[in-house]
Amino acid sequence: MNPVLCIFLVTGGNIITNGSYVSHTFTKNGHFYLSNPINAEVLVVAGGGAGGGRDSCGGGGAGGLIYVSSTIISAGNHSVIIGAGGVGIANLNGNSGENSSFLNYIAAGGGAGPRHDGYAQNGGSGGGGGRDYPKLGAKGIVGQGSDGGFGFYTGTDTNGVGGGGGGAGEKGKNTSNLHNAGNGGSGLYFDQFAHAGYPPGWFAGGGGGSPHRSDALGTVGIGGLGGGGSGGGDSGSVTHGRPGVPNTGGGGGASRWDDRGIGGTGGSGIVIIRYMNQPTRNINVFSSPLILLLTGIIIY
Repeated sequence: MNPVLCIFLVTGGNIITNGSYVSHTFTKNGHFYLSNPINAEVLVVAGGGAGGGRDSCGGGGAGGLIYVSSTIISAGNHSVIIGAGGVGIANLNGNSGENSSFLNYIAAGGGAGPRHDGYAQNGGSGGGGGRDYPKLGAKGIVGQGSDGGFGFYTGTDTNGVGGGGGGAGEKGKNTSNLHNAGNGGSGLYFDQFAHAGYPPGWFAGGGGGSPHRSDALGTVGIGGLGGGGSGGGDSGSVTHGRPGVPNTGGGGGASRWDDRGIGGTGGSGIVIIRYMNQPTRNINVFSSPLILLLTGIIIY
């Protein structure tokens, strides 16, 4: 009877060990395999929505964010799906982001921001409203995100602004005057996941709205903490909307241009799984010498 090392195998994602904890970070589709069940915390963030194209548009809503502080993950092979950010289109409403998922946790893609006269889309967080009717920001999903902010308009063709897209931590900012577009709502901060996010540890910020291209006093909406893209242009300049930061779920910023303006693409999603280092154990069994050739896995 010989002592044999009891081995715990875990694979999948980018693996980082920090003190007593191990994190598996997925920035693209993959699989998380483990030989034994573990208790882990999980972060799932969907792709952000794109901002609206043209001017006086709404910012894209952040991808839905689900955080689970403790869950038992069974032994076996588990699929990880990472949602892409919604794509901006010239002179049109943006596209909403795609869902991310792990186990039974499904984070909804962020809602798209509209062009000035379009409808903001519901999502994990809602897109910000354009300047024209209905002006309303779209709805976010409770427990995943927040609503988008309102647009503002008084009927003059050369002014009006779009609202900010919602973030995981707060609603997109409403606009209350003709010149200042709404900022995107802030996302949420996780100190334990500071190896990812933008700024580090921040995820799922909303995209900023945009003012009219002819308004010399117009200021763009700033993207929310958590990778939200800012609206395009400032001080009378015209540009496309800024994209959300990849692998944050940030919403894309609204464009500020004529019919060539393209809303910023939403940031893609991310999944992070974090658990305590598993102790090495010896068990006594009848065995012959064992040789293991293993690549890309953690062995305890």
